[in-house]
Amino acid sequence: MSKSFEEKYAAQLARSREWKRKNKEKVAAYAEIWREANKEHRKQTKSKWDADNREHRKEYNKEYKTKNPEYFKRKHLSYSYGISLEEYDRMLHNQNCRCAVCGKHAEETQRKRLFVDHSHATGKIRALLCQQCNTAIGMVNEDTDVLFALVAYLNEHR
Repeated sequence: MSKSFEEKYAAQLARSREWKRKNKEKVAAYAEIWREANKEHRKQTKSKWDADNREHRKEYNKEYKTKNPEYFKRKHLSYSYGISLEEYDRMLHNQNCRCAVCGKHAEETQRKRLFVDHSHATGKIRALLCQQCNTAIGMVNEDTDVLFALVAYLNEHR
């Protein structure tokens, strides 16, 4: 009695899975070679999938970010300012968890954290500030003349 197509396929699939289980190193090496050779194809396929599954991707990213907040904090600090989370924590400790300008404790601020203040001209990190102080410096483009003019204006109109 001859086997049906389904039975032949199932047997072939079982043999293939067994070979892959026994030859994990070969399979991994081949997969790496294929990934290297098909970078552009993989990039296009991923972009298309992401576009077709935007809501699913958005939900997945949100969930992943919620489950891994420290990973994203490390990534942001490293990418944006070139510092580690340990360096940020050291700065926070040295400032007693207080804004370097107004002195508010991080827990008293709107976002419950302090932001890395840096010079946009040089990239040099200055200190940790609350969101309001950091935004104020940014809004005047780090121009001390404008800040002095603002102080004079406020004093004049008390």
